Amino acid sequence: MSWLTRFWRRVKLLYLFLLPIRFSILALGLAAFAFILADQGQDILRRLGEVDPDFGGPRGSAHWGRILLFLVFLNLLAYQIWFWARQMLRLEPPRHEDDEYFGRTPNPEDPEFRNWALWIPRILGALLFVALFVGFYRVRLTYGSGVHTVIPWILGLIALSFVIFLLAVVFRRRVLERKAKGTIAHVEPGQLAPSTRAMFLAFLVLELLFFVVSTVWPTRIMALDAGVVVLLTLALWVPFGSLVVYWGMRMRVPILTFFLIEAFLVSPLADRNHVIRTVSTPVPPRPTASQKLDEWVQRVSANYGPNDAIPVFIVATEGGGIRAAYWTAAVLTSLQDTNPLFRRNLFAVSSVSGGSLGTMTFSALLADGGTGLHAKASHALGADFLAPTLAAMAQSDFVQRFLPLGFPDRERALELGWERGYQEAVSTNTFARGLLDLHAQHPDLPSVFINGTMVETGDRIITSNCAIRGDGPLLVFRNAFDGLDLLKSDLPLSATAGMSARFTYVSPAGRVGTLGHVVDGGYFENSGAVTAAELVLLVLQRKDPRLVPVVILIDYENCSPTLKTRAADCTFDADAPFPSLTGPVDPQSAELWANEVLSPVRALANTRGARGSQAVGDVRTASAFGLIKNTVIEFRLVQRNVSMPLGWVLSYQAQKAIDGGVETKGNLWARNAIARWLHTEPPPSDPLAVESNQQLKATNSE
Repeated sequence: MSWLTRFWRRVKLLYLFLLPIRFSILALGLAAFAFILADQGQDILRRLGEVDPDFGGPRGSAHWGRILLFLVFLNLLAYQIWFWARQMLRLEPPRHEDDEYFGRTPNPEDPEFRNWALWIPRILGALLFVALFVGFYRVRLTYGSGVHTVIPWILGLIALSFVIFLLAVVFRRRVLERKAKGTIAHVEPGQLAPSTRAMFLAFLVLELLFFVVSTVWPTRIMALDAGVVVLLTLALWVPFGSLVVYWGMRMRVPILTFFLIEAFLVSPLADRNHVIRTVSTPVPPRPTASQKLDEWVQRVSANYGPNDAIPVFIVATEGGGIRAAYWTAAVLTSLQDTNPLFRRNLFAVSSVSGGSLGTMTFSALLADGGTGLHAKASHALGADFLAPTLAAMAQSDFVQRFLPLGFPDRERALELGWERGYQEAVSTNTFARGLLDLHAQHPDLPSVFINGTMVETGDRIITSNCAIRGDGPLLVFRNAFDGLDLLKSDLPLSATAGMSARFTYVSPAGRVGTLGHVVDGGYFENSGAVTAAELVLLVLQRKDPRLVPVVILIDYENCSPTLKTRAADCTFDADAPFPSLTGPVDPQSAELWANEVLSPVRALANTRGARGSQAVGDVRTASAFGLIKNTVIEFRLVQRNVSMPLGWVLSYQAQKAIDGGVETKGNLWARNAIARWLHTEPPPSDPLAVESNQQLKATNSE
């Protein structure tokens, strides 16, 4: 027998030995992927490891209670992986069809496999600590200078937990051997120790409790961090998954494959829990965008003379998860806080994905009134929205895949989380009110155009307080569906934002009755500028020389040292308006891995941003018809030393960086440009604003 044959038989023998514990291996792999490779997992660790500037004192502090809770569940999962892998190796294995080929079944009682049975479960449990150590270490490398974290302390605690784990599992065995209880013998499931069976029942009760809470009251999960939800979910899955694996082996049924096939076959029924949340109010007749503009002009023109230029502010805000939501809300609330006249001249907002959540937050704050909108928005959007979403994904939404009984889905948990975050910040339930109801009560609110993507056609689906159809001599909102017309019902503000912010797979595709499905608006284009350009044309087609469409772009640029994507845009002069690209970006290094297979996927993914850049150019072209300077004003969030997440949990340093981004010179230039359009001056107590305003005056006088 050749060495290659012997080696291959040895590999197959190891494979057969590991089959009973494959669910423990799966849990370890999922945890490693979540916290090392997944961007949202890295965001979770980032939030845990940062110093919260608004917590614990004037200089801020870390949330050590949350950190210690995370470490407790990290240890729980490690011990679960070890314990149930060990128990699975003790259970009497079924006879395998390759037994004659090998001459024996891999048996932990055999001296040859005894060390495997002892050390493989230990290694699996220990590797979890290694995975989390690597995850936190990778997060630490993303920070620049001047960012305060306690990640070195967390790394030390993980290393200490690693050592304690190994000592515990190794010396436990030695103690048992001294008491003559150290043998590893095959047993039937009914022969397992009473403590093992009691532990299984305890975790069964805990799983049922977790399922009920995450299904009925998902926002209560927000008391836990998303990282704890991930670890707790895996810790609960390990014993039951291990039992399912053993049952499948015992019955000679490929049980996991069976469940996958079943999930595919029942998917048409399981899809019904993704129906978009609505309120009971039917959709009344709505004005078109052109009619809404007529109302707006009639209301606003009373503040201007017959020869005065009337700026018509139209906002286009791009997507990008919680980063875009927080940045959009920060810009709009800052504009309103510093200049109360801003809302008067704000006609419409076109938003995509996370920008839609920021837009709806701003609309709700305007309706609720009061001052200090920026602080309220920061509070409302600073919560951990990922925790209830993950809990629902792993519980009710997961069960729905196999028992399609109409369990609530993870999008509902996410939207309820938004509602709770807003209610805790403002003490009202405005975010749960209907969009049309809110605009009927507050007709002076800016119109909103929430852009989603229709799965079945690839076209836009726009949810708005205006009717979405072509009106006027030019075709407006071409090839776009009207979200409210298709749903035949009003939507709460949270679900309105969800019509655009459904980036799968964190959020599912929303079911629009029997007509189709809506996903994230960024699939069509990620800037919101396509709809904004059509609104500009709507204003221009009135041929009223007093009306000047002024487009406010709210976007993002990654200029971090290790993640720079657009080098040309990272060399701008901070004392001047932000530049915009006039041509394609120079490509970075060519992609080489699996190029023939992955090139179509890469191209489809990258065209999202490219279409957004093209749409911004369309806005500038449409605005150029006005022949007036400064009709496109850009607010740009520039990432440098702090990572800006795309998920639904925002780290404290990212919040601080976004809040500070509003006050950078380039964005102050934009804010003061808007103030000039409103014929107001910046406060003299702000020297930087005065300096930027003087530069603006010089630019306008050229």
